Amino acid sequence: GKPVFKQGNDEYNADEIKYNFKSRKALIQGIVTQQGEGYVQGKKVKKDDEDNLYIRNAIYTTCNLAQPHFHINASKIKIVGKKEIVSGPFH
Repeated sequence: GKPVFKQGNDEYNADEIKYNFKSRKALIQGIVTQQGEGYVQGKKVKKDDEDNLYIRNAIYTTCNLAQPHFHINASKIKIVGKKEIVSGPFH
């Protein structure tokens, strides 16, 4: 099956995860995670040691389907400490 990464209460479903246990950094391909009442999907993700996520080719939606009926497309999204989501230009 596909890898599931759990850290505390957070859970990340992905296609591929490369995690460095010493630096606590990860490279993730094809992520799906819930943030508050919404869901974030991304093709390429970097996770730093402060638990910030840097997501390329991202989708933000409140629909929990793999192919959501509606979403916001963003070229870049940064999830800062599970408290806020910062986006570049979006459509």
